[in-house]
Amino acid sequence: MRRATLLATSYLRVGVQKPNPDHNTPLASLRVVAAQYDDIHERAMFGCPGFFAGTTMAACVCGDLIVLKLPVDRVTALLQTPGCSYFKPYDRTPMRQWLAFGAGSPAFDALADLFNEAVSFARTPSLNKQRHVKAPTKR
Repeated sequence: MRRATLLATSYLRVGVQKPNPDHNTPLASLRVVAAQYDDIHERAMFGCPGFFAGTTMAACVCGDLIVLKLPVDRVTALLQTPGCSYFKPYDRTPMRQWLAFGAGSPAFDALADLFNEAVSFARTPSLNKQRHVKAPTKR
């Protein structure tokens, strides 16, 4: 009971709506698309359902928005699509590699293709290899 209370209050504290459990929601749609991949797993990230390829998040659902991590040039091109915007978590600085859109956007109709792009991008090794290297431990 305490965990449920903490989870409910964390959504209120950060200003994120709980995902609607209805099957016609962005979360349900993203789960259907993600289920087609063997190596994609779902886990919470900052109280929102996230979809990961290994340790890299490829997509998440924040409120009623689907958020996908894509290359900057691809996000820039998709910003011309009605209903698409940069992801701005908690009204902070827009994230250049994260595209956000709702079910009313034409991008929602291309969710399977866009999710495939996000998964491919997440699987691409980072140019900054140092951020993924663990520091040696002393024994």
